Amino acid sequence: MNFHSFQPYAKYGLLLIIISLVGTAYADTNQPVPGTDSASSAITFSGQNGGELQLWEFDASNVSGVPDNVYTASCIVPYTSNVSLTYNSVLRSIDSSCWNNDSGETYFTGAYPTVNENLTFTMGIDSNSPRAYGYMHTSVAYVGVIHSSDGSYEIESLWYDNGSILNASQLNSSSFQIPKALVINNRVTVSIHSYESNRTNVITVGPGLSVTTPYTTEKTRELPYTNVIQPLIYTEYYISGTGNWANFHLYNIKQSIPRNTITPYARNDIMAFGLDYPNATNNKQGTDFLISRGQSASVYVNNANRENPDDVAYAKNLFDHGFEECIHFYPGLETVSLGEAEYEITWQMDNISDTYGSTPASWSSSENRDNITHAIYTYNKYGALYRNGPMGMGFVPNVDTLTNATWDWWSEGSAHGAISPCFTHQTDINPAIPYSINPDMFETFVTNLNSKGINLVDFSNWYYSSMAQTATTNILQSDANNLKFQLNTNRGYPVNMNIKTAISPLDLDCDGVSIPFTQTADGIQFMSVGNGTYTLKVPLPVANFTSNTKGGYAPLTVQFNDSSEYATSVNWDFNGDGVIDSTVNDPVHEYTTPGNYTVNLTATNGNGMNSKSAKITVTDKPILPVANFTSNTKGGYAPLTVQFNDSSEYATSVSWDFNGDGVSDTTVNDPVHEYTTPGLYTVNLTATNGNGTNSKSATINVTEKPVQPVANFNTNVTDGYAPLSVLFTDCSQDATWRSWDVNNDGIEDSNEASFVYVYTSTGTYTAKLTVSNANGTDSKTAVITVDKKSSGGSNHGGGGGSPESAKNIEVKELSQVFITNGNPAKFNFTKEVTDVLYLSFDAKKTVGKITTIVEMLKNKSTLTPEAPEGEVYNFLNIWVGNSGYATEGNIGNAVVCFKVEKSWIQDKGIDQSSIILNRYSDKKWNPLTTKQSGEDGKYLYFTAETPGFSPFAITGKSTAKETVTEILPEPGTQDPEQNENTKAEVEQTPEQKEKTGMPGFEMIYCIIGLLGVFLYKRK
Repeated sequence: MNFHSFQPYAKYGLLLIIISLVGTAYADTNQPVPGTDSASSAITFSGQNGGELQLWEFDASNVSGVPDNVYTASCIVPYTSNVSLTYNSVLRSIDSSCWNNDSGETYFTGAYPTVNENLTFTMGIDSNSPRAYGYMHTSVAYVGVIHSSDGSYEIESLWYDNGSILNASQLNSSSFQIPKALVINNRVTVSIHSYESNRTNVITVGPGLSVTTPYTTEKTRELPYTNVIQPLIYTEYYISGTGNWANFHLYNIKQSIPRNTITPYARNDIMAFGLDYPNATNNKQGTDFLISRGQSASVYVNNANRENPDDVAYAKNLFDHGFEECIHFYPGLETVSLGEAEYEITWQMDNISDTYGSTPASWSSSENRDNITHAIYTYNKYGALYRNGPMGMGFVPNVDTLTNATWDWWSEGSAHGAISPCFTHQTDINPAIPYSINPDMFETFVTNLNSKGINLVDFSNWYYSSMAQTATTNILQSDANNLKFQLNTNRGYPVNMNIKTAISPLDLDCDGVSIPFTQTADGIQFMSVGNGTYTLKVPLPVANFTSNTKGGYAPLTVQFNDSSEYATSVNWDFNGDGVIDSTVNDPVHEYTTPGNYTVNLTATNGNGMNSKSAKITVTDKPILPVANFTSNTKGGYAPLTVQFNDSSEYATSVSWDFNGDGVSDTTVNDPVHEYTTPGLYTVNLTATNGNGTNSKSATINVTEKPVQPVANFNTNVTDGYAPLSVLFTDCSQDATWRSWDVNNDGIEDSNEASFVYVYTSTGTYTAKLTVSNANGTDSKTAVITVDKKSSGGSNHGGGGGSPESAKNIEVKELSQVFITNGNPAKFNFTKEVTDVLYLSFDAKKTVGKITTIVEMLKNKSTLTPEAPEGEVYNFLNIWVGNSGYATEGNIGNAVVCFKVEKSWIQDKGIDQSSIILNRYSDKKWNPLTTKQSGEDGKYLYFTAETPGFSPFAITGKSTAKETVTEILPEPGTQDPEQNENTKAEVEQTPEQKEKTGMPGFEMIYCIIGLLGVFLYKRK
């Protein structure tokens, strides 16, 4: 068996103090930690005052192959998979590859266990899969870099709520997309800041791009304050979707910690995995056994491993290939009685010893919090540490003995590998918590383990980093000039302190005794002389300051901020005149006059003074022009003339753009412009001087001038005898609405453009037309005089005031009916002297007795400009009451029944179905819906629907080919219905009356005839 000889402390009587020097370069990044054997473990300092202390770095660009401290592994039983680990000489990266349905891990040794860790890594992914995942693991962080097929990247941070990383149902995540600008050459750089004080990880990829998540598991979040982040760093990779391969390029990893943390470090060459993560060193060819290659690891086993021959063989092979035989057994002991527990512990420990040839260094129980007697029994009999849980160990403050109150000495750590206990302490709190364990007691435990042949990982190197001047603990105190310590350095473990000072003294005073030192690249090494007080020499002041600006326009206010070091007082001279203007540290000064000023700061302490100067340039503020103008109007009707007046200030020239087209229209100061077209115009004035330009705009609203209506109308007559029919015709302009009141009763008589009104009573009437549009209203009146016809007066030719010319009326017939609301009205013309037999409609208003007149015309009506299309049978006018009555509001369903002689149809060759009644309205002839209603031996009878009454014409269309048609009466036809309740009257025209009153030409023809007979007889 191979047993490692463990020494708890290195045999060096040396105290190493690193003093950061202002203006001096910091430690070389490849400088190893004092007392260690691993050249890859570099301690460096970043930043001059505080900042980060770099502990370890892996840079693939500095290697030529896969280094000894990099391993790949697979968790797929029986430990064969399509994973590989190679060095990419082109990209200078460590490449981990896998195929679909495979996953692998790549482990890195060399990092240190610590708290408040900052881990920064650069990774790139090539894959033909829709999603390829590369996760970086530490003992408290689980951060993924996810690559999509479109080339985009995102960051994902995972944690678990149930304390078990195996239960994915409790998995939580937080993620964000990485901007393309931060993906350089298919590489992304991610930082993981792990903060032990609040158990959180802050994952950052760039300014303002971060996410904060808890430690990975509930167990790690419940660790005591003095616990530690184990040196567990490995990448996990896999793909999903339809792709079949992925390459993960790792370029570098950097581990650093804040300077305000004190951490005594254990070994950093520990492999961070256990039995369940073996090595796979080639692709598709199976798995080689893991070879140490100079690294150390401890093996984690459980009951299943112990009972599996392959696992046992693998573990033994690890021991045969350079690994130390340090076993951590995890049987998952339940709470049982003390006797049963002791029996179980004894049986299991002996069985493990027989199986592997080595006694376990620790016993872990994660199922419950066991009694302290279990831990004491295990330690006393086997020297093994009893751990409550699988995750490693931590410390309880001030533990000197194992008791029921303090037995939880070893606590949570890593189930996958090394025991790496570590004392940690944060120095930026006051008072500080004392360190957690007595070194003598710890040494006793370790010595006891070694004496029983148990190989616990060697703690040969302890390392401290601190901003020590701010710390107060039971072993470390400081003031402005002294670093006081009470460390027992007899055993010689080196301590690295970062002490802020401005100079490199040749010696330090230790109670009046000179202490020799050696200058190194890392700082100053002092030989240890035991306890004491070291006094630092006070350095010279270093003057320094900043200002919020280097110059500007007068008056200029400048904020100065003193950043001098080691100064007890400061003096400011703001204008270089040698006179002190201020002694406050952060003054504000106003420069009221333009000029170039030298500001000087002098810093002073007891050892001397130091100065620093800077320039402040104050200039006159340039005067820009201020454009301004007025106009005599903001809008009006086109064409609109506008007077513009420039009132700009500090302008040497102006330019006007009147219509907003960007073209200068004039450069005179006070122009006049005419807008001829309506529109909304933007007028812009640009004022200019030697320092620049300025503009002002306004709008001019040009609109169409509103057109007022003009009322106008004419009548066919202005006087006559009652009843007097007057035709009113609207001749108004630009009107959209009209109303007629032709009998001056204040009530609208019509709103038609042309209508006939019958004055039945004598009198003088004022006829008024009112018109309007959107812009206004106008009216016009005319006087209509109605006289009473005298008995001896002249004959008016039967016109009776009709708008039709009396000379054009052949004959007319009147009919009167009493009109009541809701009843049908029918006017019968029983004399049959016209073509109309009757007309009817539904009454909508009770108006009393109404007179309807039908006028048969000799020719087309004088009220119509032309005849309708087709052959005209007859022209006629129909007037129902006054013209204002026969409207849609008063009547409905109006029908006219008329007759046509069959002889006319036959003579003219008229198509019988083409006969219609036409009505003249709206300045045109409109055909009415006409139907044949009957016939007799002489006539065809028709009915036509009409919306109103005015001039009419009966027409028909000739057939294409002349034919002779004999129209015979149809059997069963009847004459149109007669209305006995109507009164009809026939009035002859003047011509008709003249023919019946004198012989005329008939008498002449008779005399000529008689004369002819007489002459014949004489012969």
